Amino acid sequence: RIARKLGISRTTVYKYLEKSPQEMAEWVASTQTRKKKLDAYELLIHTWLTEYPDLSSAQVHDWLKERFPTLRVGESTVRSYVKALREKY
Repeated sequence: RIARKLGISRTTVYKYLEKSPQEMAEWVASTQTRKKKLDAYELLIHTWLTEYPDLSSAQVHDWLKERFPTLRVGESTVRSYVKALREKY
């Protein structure tokens, strides 16, 4: 029920339930301060989204790969980052 309600896997629920309250508090605190892989490109991506409001996250991913061939980032990562940026701005 918990997994269905939260939209996560049962194994993830089991992993969280095995943690002590102290471990959970530390984990939650660490998620607040984590750097994202695409933070260095935030201004560039935001500029693209401002200039091209209908730009899809797949296109952003393609543009990043074209301009930064050494950047290793998955399309799902770009998708969630673009979604977060759209909500932020």
